[in-house]
Amino acid sequence: MEKLSAAHKREVLAEVPETLRKLASERDLYRDAFLENASRQRVEKIATSMIDKGIKSGSVAEVADELQKQAAAGSLNLDVTEKAVELVGPDMGKRAHVSDELSGAAGSSDLERFLLGS
Repeated sequence: MEKLSAAHKREVLAEVPETLRKLASERDLYRDAFLENASRQRVEKIATSMIDKGIKSGSVAEVADELQKQAAAGSLNLDVTEKAVELVGPDMGKRAHVSDELSGAAGSSDLERFLLGS
């Protein structure tokens, strides 16, 4: 192994603080980018759930942008919103249709005729 001279050691040690500052800056940049990406993914997940459940309409990107703006302004708590969306059932408008019309009002069995008042 090659030994370093005292002058070379001083040069290396003089570069250490600047190198550490650069590494810390790069680390912070990647950490911030990761946190921003994770936050956006969370907001998009909430937006997708809201659209699927019929709470909001529009594209995922539009709803996510709206949620992110409200959260940044402090008028929306994402934790509370996420829990509230979880509590909402599926969008029944996509699966069922309620009508006042009685189709087949005569009924096909005695029980149906009794319940329908025919």
